Parts: sequence; structure tokens; C-alpha cells
Amino acid sequence: MKSAVWRAGFIAAAYVILAVLWHITANRLDLTDTARGIGKGTWLGAAGVLFVLASVRLMSKARRGVLKGALQSGLAIALAAFVLALIEARRTDWGEACNQCGDAWQWPLVWPATAGALAFIAALAIGRAATGVQRLRGHV
Repeated sequence: MKSAVWRAGFIAAAYVILAVLWHITANRLDLTDTARGIGKGTWLGAAGVLFVLASVRLMSKARRGVLKGALQSGLAIALAAFVLALIEARRTDWGEACNQCGDAWQWPLVWPATAGALAFIAALAIGRAATGVQRLRGHV
């Protein structure tokens, strides 16, 4: 249990770093729009690759397989979203960044819960695909 939390925390820290780098690139005024777009795409692509690799890795480490790995992957995304919500809330007025959350106090709750749930579903799909590929390899 303890190692699963450490893995999810480490992966969440990597997501936060990539998000901060994306934000820095997006707000660089000395770059052209094309260069900013390429930079933002690079950081977003890196986060996507990290998500796929982390999901597959967590599933291979999980004793109960796909479901446990998907939960850990979703937890990592939710934790990263929570940290980013706190950073954003400190930078702006509470809830200003989330115009669909209703009350401002919901901002650090709604965004991580939504992101974590979506990540769980995506990681579950990745896990099912990975186990399907492994089964096909076993039959060949």
C-alpha cells in the first residue's frame, strides 16, 4: 500500500512539473505563436506519453491487475489536479479559474474529482488493451 502511494505521488509530481512547464511556455511573450504552440504541444504530448506509460507500468505492478492499476493512475491524476488547483487558487482569486464549479470553494474539489474519474476510465481502457495484447502474444 505504501509503495503504491509513493508511485502515485511521484507520477503526480511529474504531471505537475509538466503542467507548470506548459504554463510557462504558454505565457512566454518573447516566443512567436507558432513556437508557443509547438512548445505547448510538446508538454501536452509528454504528459500523454507519461499517462500511458505510467498506466501500463502501474498495471504491471498491481497484484490485482488492471483495476488496481487504473485506480492508482486515476489517483495520480487527481492528486496532480489538486496540487495544480491549489497553485492556481493561490495565483488568482478562489474559483476564478473555474467558471463552471459554482461556489469558489468547490474549485479544488471538482477539478481533481473530474480529472481523476476521467483518468481512471482512460487507464482502464489502456489496461484492457494492454492485457488483450498480452493475451494475443501468448497465443502466437
